[in-house]
Amino acid sequence: ERPLESGEADALFAAHLRWTVEVARALGAELEARGVCEALRGLDLEVDNLRAAMRWALDHGQGRDVERIVAATPWFWIWRGRIPEADDWLDRAEHALATDAGLDADADPDADPDADPDADPGRREELALRWVRSELALNTADATDRAERAVAAGLELARAVGDQRTEVRFLASGSRREAVLDPLPMLERGDELARRCREEGDRFWEAVSLVNQALALFTVGRFDLAEPVLDQLRTRAVALGHPQLVADEIARRVIVDRRFSRYDAVRDAVVAVDAVTAGFTDLNCRALVHAAAAFVDVAQGRADRALPTMEDLLERYVAAGEYSYLPSVALPMMEALIDLGRPAEVLERFERMWRACRRTISWRLRMGTVWATAQLAAGHTDRARDEFEAVLEAERGTENPHERAIARYFLGAMDRDDQQYARAEGQLHEALAIQAGFGYPQYVADVLEELAGLDLVHDRPAAAATLFGAAARIRDGSGVVRRVGRQAAYEADLGLLHERLADDQRREAWDQGGRLTMADAVALAQRGRGQRGRPTLGWESLTPTEAKVADLVAQGRTNPEIADELLMGRATVKTHVSNILRKLDLTNRTQLATHAATRDR
Repeated sequence: ERPLESGEADALFAAHLRWTVEVARALGAELEARGVCEALRGLDLEVDNLRAAMRWALDHGQGRDVERIVAATPWFWIWRGRIPEADDWLDRAEHALATDAGLDADADPDADPDADPDADPGRREELALRWVRSELALNTADATDRAERAVAAGLELARAVGDQRTEVRFLASGSRREAVLDPLPMLERGDELARRCREEGDRFWEAVSLVNQALALFTVGRFDLAEPVLDQLRTRAVALGHPQLVADEIARRVIVDRRFSRYDAVRDAVVAVDAVTAGFTDLNCRALVHAAAAFVDVAQGRADRALPTMEDLLERYVAAGEYSYLPSVALPMMEALIDLGRPAEVLERFERMWRACRRTISWRLRMGTVWATAQLAAGHTDRARDEFEAVLEAERGTENPHERAIARYFLGAMDRDDQQYARAEGQLHEALAIQAGFGYPQYVADVLEELAGLDLVHDRPAAAATLFGAAARIRDGSGVVRRVGRQAAYEADLGLLHERLADDQRREAWDQGGRLTMADAVALAQRGRGQRGRPTLGWESLTPTEAKVADLVAQGRTNPEIADELLMGRATVKTHVSNILRKLDLTNRTQLATHAATRDR
């Protein structure tokens, strides 16, 4: 109590503030080094001291010291799920400084832009402040514009003062944003950026640049090309021994593993990333690994388990301000809801997120196909078709053939549902060629099953059974039992197959398909293109004369009127009408008129 009575309190608190700044700087310097976990534990112990010192600083006109503490420890606030708190401290400091000085806290009218940063501590501190602002913004997906401004401002200052090391850090950090917005130029510069980081002695950010190269390759759908980049990242991460980099490699590798149906590796990755990040963070890139596992759960028939797991994860990331990972968590939730028969909930709950994500090309493609699938599952076929077409339009500027193939697959499936069989075949074969070229098994199986459905329509049940068997081999190898958005169509096709083919013939053809490699199954499907002839059901099954009769019936013409128009007997017209109703699976002329009007739209 003596210092308070003697008026020494301010001096004591001022000394405590100076000590806190030095502690923050000392521990913060270890956050990108091998001693990161020990530094984080130290900051955990001191966080109440940091807060107390910053509160006192704000009350006593020492806003710069608040900025120094936060700027020295950016990763602490990010990894510990305290991004909103860090932003709040910086905002309060900026406001206090602006109020005290009567001018914008970010402006320094007396600063020399050509000054040596080492000779001008104020400029170096400003550079550190811009750095932490950019990192906090880049980890907040709803702050895309703010992140762009922060990185641009940091680069400008780093270049003005000739700080090349900080410049390449800004470039490497900003490349994360470029990877999802404009990936092709970023990929062209990727090797050069890694080299510059290496030359500046910044191995941590060299590794980060590799993470972002992999992310850019994901944006263009080249998961196959990402593997060698991830191999380089693994080597760097292990050498540096930094848990963030090790976790980053695991988190990006699992995205590749899922595309190649290496589901056991996905499960192993969950255990591995949890072990690596224990005591380090329970947020950050862990979301990518758990999201990949949730996708696997949905595919293997456990959507009811995946959904609550992702619900909990989403809630934790929102609370921590880790908004950049929210779309990754949302996607498996959306698929789970669709598979559980709740697509309307997807459209209601995630509309706001979808609108925000559309500004980013990566999410415009990836979330776009899932959003369109939800529209389709909810029965909004016109909207679904528009959304899939929008994916194709967006893909043209990014060159992501994988997402193009997914959109083509669903459009082909919708064409099949609409009895536009020739168009469906073209869409599906384009999708098959792309996915088979990359070697993505489950996506190949998707297309094989739809082509098998086309074989059924064309009265080729044995050929259909063979393709179904080939797809089943691919599915069974990964334990996949669900097809998000197409499960009902698949089950209906199997029911039709049972009707069209005797049990022994069906088993024989199915087993024959099950003995095919994926490459052989693709070749078989491609050989069948154009051999299906006229289908036995649907509009395309109608002969030219039947099509004319159908059009006249749809116009409300009577049999005698049609007979006079087409110069045929009334009995012949009656036979044609019966055949038309059978082929279109309709029961009367009114249904035919309605069906024809719907088809014309």
